[in-house]
Amino acid sequence: MIDKYVHLQHPYRFSETANVEFEKKYKRITYLGRFSLLKDPMLLMRHREQFAANGYQLEMRGLDRSPAVAFTPGLVYEFHEDGTREPALNTIEYISIKNIERDHPGKTTYDLVHFTDRDLSKVYLFGRYKRDEGLEAVSYSQFGCNFNHNRNPLRLGNNIEYSVAEVIDAGTIPLLNYTTMENCRLYDENGKITDERAIDHSCGICFMKDGSNFEDALAQLNKLSSNKDLYNQYRRDCLEFYKKLYDPKMVATRLVRDLTSKDNSEALSEFKI
Repeated sequence: MIDKYVHLQHPYRFSETANVEFEKKYKRITYLGRFSLLKDPMLLMRHREQFAANGYQLEMRGLDRSPAVAFTPGLVYEFHEDGTREPALNTIEYISIKNIERDHPGKTTYDLVHFTDRDLSKVYLFGRYKRDEGLEAVSYSQFGCNFNHNRNPLRLGNNIEYSVAEVIDAGTIPLLNYTTMENCRLYDENGKITDERAIDHSCGICFMKDGSNFEDALAQLNKLSSNKDLYNQYRRDCLEFYKKLYDPKMVATRLVRDLTSKDNSEALSEFKI
């Protein structure tokens, strides 16, 4: 019987090297990471029309052939409110990085990061990517996302998706799920959890899985997307929060405390259930 749990929070050293100027960023949302159903890449599909109506390009870059996969070429579905689904043949543009020259004569991976002649009614799927190319792509997007709708905060711990940390590191504002932002909190100097939650700071725009806050979240996107100063300040505030959360020294302090304590009932009680 398991009577002790330790949340392995990963440290992250933010490079702060990617700083694409606001004027060079595209009004684009880039999903980065595995297309696993748990990470809800379908959120972009569900709200594709609303995003398009507000002028956003939508693209997805990541591993599309994994367990519980959401997308596979030829097996992409569009879901309707009544629960039915149909092949989304007209709403997906699948681009194979391996076959760029064959499928897009004269194009390179660089061109596919920067080309803007896109149909806003479609979601562009690029499949798996090399890390530097994926981060370059998201650095030129105004927003990046990867959602984890795990309803059990104990499984999430005090973590965001690693690919979301890379979105932030690339100088882009992240879109996250509500549960993550509600439960991600800073530590004090002794490694104790505080009441400073990500959702109370400028630390990402949160989306509810059921879409109940979509209009408010979209309004926040539009506000930031149209104002250089607001966007840059929000991006800096977001970076500072997660630098504190993933500070290697603090992560190590926390881990040693949990591993050496007689029990970690206190640690478990820190997360809202």
